[in-house]
Amino acid sequence: MLKKVSSEADDRSGRTSRTSLAVLIVGMHRSGTSALGGVLNLLGVPAPEQQVTTDHHNLRGYFEPQRIVDFHEALFARLGSPSNDPLPLDYGWVASPVGRAAAEELADLLTDEFGAEPMRLFKDPRMCRLLPVWTQALEIGQRQAVAILPARHPLEVAGSLAAKAGLSRPYSLF
Repeated sequence: MLKKVSSEADDRSGRTSRTSLAVLIVGMHRSGTSALGGVLNLLGVPAPEQQVTTDHHNLRGYFEPQRIVDFHEALFARLGSPSNDPLPLDYGWVASPVGRAAAEELADLLTDEFGAEPMRLFKDPRMCRLLPVWTQALEIGQRQAVAILPARHPLEVAGSLAAKAGLSRPYSLF
């Protein structure tokens, strides 16, 4: 579980020290995660430095760190599961040597991604299936986190995915 969010933490001496905060957007593709990322960025949450490039499907940006997306894809390959598989992972792998190594690797990536920023936005729809390794990586780096899950009607998500794939839009609520 993610711990209660605080921008400050007490050290052993009783003094309050500033900690880093990871703002995680965890949601399905086409569920509004990019729009939420853009709004949070406009409100002052620093977006990743090297982002996935925009395209005709999303001209305003995805707000996804390219290195994190690459890490997720490589981890899914190591686990033998495509990233777009709708089935849940057996999370026993998180305690395995592969899981421990992945948490250490992700913790190092997060250190690089944070840079000198006390807060950073992390968004990638693949994160939904990998949140347990994120939790471990955040603990390794002694970072706080808040997870935000945008909600969009599942039929609208399916319709948006179909439209993105060039299929006729089979579902629409509007």
